[in-house]
Amino acid sequence: MLIAGIDEAGYGPVLGPLVVGASVFEYQGSELPDFWELLHGTVSRPGSSATGLVIGDSKKVYKRNGLSDLAEGVFGFSNAGGFKYAGDWGAFLDHFRADGAVAGPGNPLPWYSGPHDGLEARTEKARPLTGSLKAANLKFLGYVIRPVFAPELNAILETRNKSELLYDLASSLATEILEKHEGHEESVFLCDKQGGRNFYGPQLLETFPDHGFLIESEGKKESSYLLLRDGRKLRFKFVMKGDDTHLPIALASMCCKLVRELFMGQFNAWWLERMPGLKPTAGYYTDGMRFLEETKDLRKKLKVRDEVLIRSK
Repeated sequence: MLIAGIDEAGYGPVLGPLVVGASVFEYQGSELPDFWELLHGTVSRPGSSATGLVIGDSKKVYKRNGLSDLAEGVFGFSNAGGFKYAGDWGAFLDHFRADGAVAGPGNPLPWYSGPHDGLEARTEKARPLTGSLKAANLKFLGYVIRPVFAPELNAILETRNKSELLYDLASSLATEILEKHEGHEESVFLCDKQGGRNFYGPQLLETFPDHGFLIESEGKKESSYLLLRDGRKLRFKFVMKGDDTHLPIALASMCCKLVRELFMGQFNAWWLERMPGLKPTAGYYTDGMRFLEETKDLRKKLKVRDEVLIRSK
């Protein structure tokens, strides 16, 4: 069974990228497992009693120790899956980057061109993970990561709303994963619910028009769909607060959050170099508007166009 969790980071900000990503596993079993239970003792949810690698809602993990816990979990699974993180997060991103555009043509986005090193990742808690995955009949196949920067995002949102954008990106990741990992009788995609939507059937039928289709459930907490073709099952589950209930979603959430924060580190360093004393921004609306006001004269001097920097929605 192929199991992938899909989530995003940076849906709401006015600055910085939206990052959509997936964590992908293979499981030698017939029922969708509780990954935290299978990996108990090696992996745990965030909390005061957490032990081993902490995997959970990226915001909760980030509040614990900033980037360090995010990096420990994300790179820990990467190492267990065969890609050894060696201190260059650019190499990590290049290895797992999804197909598709990253920035609009003619927009080099110099504030994301800084160094990709300097992020260390603890490895002690991740060392038992390879053995734990094997004992649980699990194999980590990797990530698929899709950063979307302001020029591309703004261009897409001229014809699509943000909810449609998230589905489009998630479904493109699912399609890419299916192409890369063929041959599974059943593939399950676990997605964090997008924009409060409960009904995904029409979009799935548009994405997979040659599949038989069954609505398993549609509701506030979860919407589940089964698609059939040539004896193979393709199941999509859209789950409210999915990063609290499914580890693959939580791991995808952490990966997306880590990548976005690393890009924001580059972003802030670039602007600070040109305006010493400027307070860094996380890019969310109130502080993002403060940042834009404080850099107004500098942006004019540098001839930075709003549409390549500021997200329109």
